[in-house]
Amino acid sequence: MLKTAFSSDPSSIDPRKNRDFFSSFFQKLLFEGLTRMEEGGKIEMALAKSAEISSDGLTYRFHLRDAVWSDGRPITAGDFEYTWKKVLDKKTGAPCAFLFYPILHAAEAFKGEVPIDQVGIRALNDKTLEVVLSHPTPYFLSLISFCPFFAIPKHVDQAHPAWDLETEHLVGNGPYRLVTWERNNRILVEKNPKYWNRGQVSLNGVEILIVPDEKTALNMFEQGEIDLLNSLTTSFSPDELVHLKPETKPLGATSFCTFNLEHPILKNRSIRNALSLAINRTAIVENITQMNEQPASRFLPSIVAPSQNALMQPYDPSLAKTLFSQGLAELKLVSEEEIPTLYLSHNTSELSRRVAQAVQQEWKEALGLEVEIEELDDKSLMAQVSSRHYTIALETWALHYLDPVGILDRFKYKASSKNYPGFENPEYIALLDKAQHTNDATLRLNLLEQAETIIVHEMPLAPIFHFNQVLLKNNRFTNIHATPLGDVLFAKVKPGEPQ
Repeated sequence: MLKTAFSSDPSSIDPRKNRDFFSSFFQKLLFEGLTRMEEGGKIEMALAKSAEISSDGLTYRFHLRDAVWSDGRPITAGDFEYTWKKVLDKKTGAPCAFLFYPILHAAEAFKGEVPIDQVGIRALNDKTLEVVLSHPTPYFLSLISFCPFFAIPKHVDQAHPAWDLETEHLVGNGPYRLVTWERNNRILVEKNPKYWNRGQVSLNGVEILIVPDEKTALNMFEQGEIDLLNSLTTSFSPDELVHLKPETKPLGATSFCTFNLEHPILKNRSIRNALSLAINRTAIVENITQMNEQPASRFLPSIVAPSQNALMQPYDPSLAKTLFSQGLAELKLVSEEEIPTLYLSHNTSELSRRVAQAVQQEWKEALGLEVEIEELDDKSLMAQVSSRHYTIALETWALHYLDPVGILDRFKYKASSKNYPGFENPEYIALLDKAQHTNDATLRLNLLEQAETIIVHEMPLAPIFHFNQVLLKNNRFTNIHATPLGDVLFAKVKPGEPQ
């Protein structure tokens, strides 16, 4: 039995309602999709044994392997059709419905403009799922490895619609099945004897302890009470962690300050660029995070950037002051004293607290700007930024699939709840649309870099650093690996001694 820790309970067990790291890790223990991502980002077939792709890249035909749900009922293409169309029903409340938009008429169906039966998702028979796209989507096999594309059992969802709350009705298809979930305390899963690839699963179970305090989690690891800690699901105090010299790997995640573009001061581009230029990203990485993170020189993390060109201007407090004064003049303000109080909101982790304090100090020193810090729990912070009831917030994004569009699409339309600043730009939209409709891979990446250049110029948010993933491992277990998106491949972990 391997023991790990989360700093918070998952928000939902239902893959359709995925909205946080904790839910993703939990759901990937209990469910599986048509494809899955492996170490290094390689995409492999999972519940689909094969996929046929049409020459124009628009039609995917998935052939399902013989597999059953944990209650013994066969997994069918109809389960996938049912689930995916449920995601596109607004009543489901699926936060990631926008990820389905490459599918023909998916966006229109979600907006209520066309009936759901016109969406390009169809079970041809129990073993064959056909998906028709509206435009070529070269990352589609990577996209559908993410949780919202997992199937749920139609027969359970129809008989027990509240199964995600009444977990006695939970039926999954992943490598593990739920034994118990004691809210705010522990989660226990055991090997699923009905899993199609159960012969490759070595662990007899995984226990997840809910440990909100980052020092407690680290102490438990050092005392052998926890076998695995992951920086995506457990907050670490950098000073507590650095002496352990853990292994780090680049991750598709970024820390950033987002600016509310509806604010009377932050709507000014010169002000936003001044705030960005006044952040000493290298000093933050070297003195605060201390895990060899990459200071942001562009919006996209290196694992999906079309090139390694730096697109953002480096730290320059002198230019920041000049732009800040220019912005005040454009707003017809005489000095920073006329600016209404700005708040920098962040979550309760020690890392976020220290980064926020550093940014606050840098803005005061470079710009003479006083910013108040506001500390909120994760749910309150997410509610603020999603509804744009904030001024400035320190936040994090993480890729759901390995493609630049995974970040750039968030800022295509102001209406998206993931578009925290409320950015929208016609030229940016046009470039993303062009990239969407070309089969030329080189041209596509060039168009996406042009789009990234626009958003860097407009600076609706200021990327600070691109995360590295930290895994602390007990040597009793081997073959502990993670994907570039941070998912630990629990099904492949092996015990080093009898459990």
